[in-house]
Formats: sequence, C-alpha cells, structure tokens
Amino acid sequence: MPSRRGRSKTKRTPKSRSKSRSKSRSKSRSKSRSKSRSKSRSKQPARCTHKVGSVQCKNKQAVYGSWFCNKHLNKIFNLTIKLSSIKNAGMGLFAGEQGFKKDSIVGEYSRYDIKKTMAKMYKHCKSHQCQAYIYCSNNDCWDAKNTPSIIVRHANDSRSERRNNASFDEYGKRVFMVADKAIKPGAEIFCDYGEDYDWSFLEK
Repeated sequence: MPSRRGRSKTKRTPKSRSKSRSKSRSKSRSKSRSKSRSKSRSKQPARCTHKVGSVQCKNKQAVYGSWFCNKHLNKIFNLTIKLSSIKNAGMGLFAGEQGFKKDSIVGEYSRYDIKKTMAKMYKHCKSHQCQAYIYCSNNDCWDAKNTPSIIVRHANDSRSERRNNASFDEYGKRVFMVADKAIKPGAEIFCDYGEDYDWSFLEK
C-alpha cells in the first residue's frame, strides 16, 4: 500500500489550484468518453442499422451479435447468422445467396482498433470465455468478441477435417477467413480454429 506523504508547507496559489482542477476535470471527461465509446462498440443494437440515405431498415431487431438483419447481411457481406447445426454451439455463420468459390475470401478478422500485442492481450484475458474470439499471429492479436462488424467471428469449428470448409489465412499483417472448398448458398461455414485452440473447456 503506498505511503501517505506529509502535507507540504508551501501554499498553492489560486492559479495552480485552477490548473489542477481543470486537469482533473479533463481527465475525468476523457475517461467517461472512452468508457461510453467502448460501451457503444460492444452494445447490441436494437434494430438493423442499415440506411439508404436517411431511411433506416424497418426490421425491428438486428441479428444477435451483428449490426444488421439477415437480409442486409446477405446483401452486403453475402453471409447470414442463424442457429448452428452443431448442438449447443449457439449461433453459426452461413453462406449467402451467392455462396463462395474455393479460395475466395469469406471475410476479414483483423481490424486496427482491436489489435493488441500478445503480452497485453493475455495479461487481461486468462479465462477461455475471454480468449474464445482471440486470433494471434506472431506477436499480434485481435479479439473480435465485442466487435459486431467482424461477421466471420460467428463461424464454428466442426472439429472435423471433412466437414470444415474454411480456415484463417494471413496476407501481410491482415487476417482473413478463406473458403477451403466451394461453399453452396445457405450452407453453414465451419472454420478450422487451428492446432493451438484450447478445447479443454468441453471436457469440464
């Protein structure tokens, strides 16, 4: 516990007091702004946020974990989010009306504003629940858990080489989900999480 310092005998002038107050106020304001930004980034929107001009989509509810309804997910990203065919896996990622050809990009996983070093990422994130959406390459990590704009985060790993139809691939310092085989329209996308993924939570 830090020791308390004795009061200094020198008196503060009114100017120094006003400066210290303004600094503390500016710090508190910046903290509140950063908190509100982080909350707005992770908060689930009440309705689809797609707009044409000033007209917003009429769908009252966006798909869970996304900013859009499935109609506009399909239209913009050629993807939809529905209940996974894997038991107890929650939501899953599905190909849109166009499907995907082999070796085509399904979506990007990396984003500059969620990028951290591996040391920083694992210092504050130690449980599996926290690490479930983290992708690391060398010393760079991306955590897409609270980032609705990264649609491909909803893809599940079927834990079967025959059933998996996508995997992560790196281009420079960016990470993409790529189709390993042709994926038909409406088919669920299963992505290989890699050899280092921790599946021990399923055994508990």
